[in-house]
Amino acid sequence: MECNQLLTTVFRNSIIEVTPSQVRSRLKEVVGLTLSASHQEFKDCIAHVVEMVRNDKKKLPEQLEEVQRKLAQMQLEEIKNIEKGKSKKVLPV
Repeated sequence: MECNQLLTTVFRNSIIEVTPSQVRSRLKEVVGLTLSASHQEFKDCIAHVVEMVRNDKKKLPEQLEEVQRKLAQMQLEEIKNIEKGKSKKVLPV
């Protein structure tokens, strides 16, 4: 039985090691995944983490676009504030 558990652990670790780094780092955070999880739990956990990483990658362009939009708004506000400051300095003369 111990030999079987050892082979299962080695097999599961080898599967985890060939996954992309984002998936691998999340899987390594799961306690007992390679030792005490059943075969079904192991498969479900890997599928879940892979799906989460894929969803994160899909959201990335939207998040980038939102950050760029907010940055442009902040820059525009800064330019407006600078222009207001210049116009106030000109008025008292």
